[in-house]
Amino acid sequence: MRERHIFKSDKNRKSFQRWSDHRINQLTAATSLMFAISSAALGYMLSVFSDEEIPIDKVATWRFALAVLAFLISFICGILLVFNRLKAFRQTCEIIKLRDQGDDYRRLEKLRDEGDASDLWTWRLFKIQFWSFGLGGFLFILYTFGSRWERLKAVLDRIF
Repeated sequence: MRERHIFKSDKNRKSFQRWSDHRINQLTAATSLMFAISSAALGYMLSVFSDEEIPIDKVATWRFALAVLAFLISFICGILLVFNRLKAFRQTCEIIKLRDQGDDYRRLEKLRDEGDASDLWTWRLFKIQFWSFGLGGFLFILYTFGSRWERLKAVLDRIF
């Protein structure tokens, strides 16, 4: 059983609550943004793959395949993250109800432990979502420049 923090003043409790709300809103915005751009990136990669005008040897590269996989992992983590956060919000509502009733201390602690586990999974999924998107973006850049190296070289030669 873990110890809960008890604030010594209402001013500190309100300040903590305000910043907790900001933190939740920021996480929501960040996960939504990551989900949107990973969805767009995955969609673009799949459209490149299905484009009959692009020669298959341009698409059949390890950089392209790993980029698609990384964007897919980011996309899936975004979906799992949404469901995990919904579960955590539901658990929080149950905790508030049980705390108000004040008669089932063991169930309250069990729900708090489950809430802590949900929070841990939220951060894990967000980190996987973020880093897999970053890896996918890096691999996409390698794919783009690798398959068009001569064109990039010509542009750089003109600039410099």
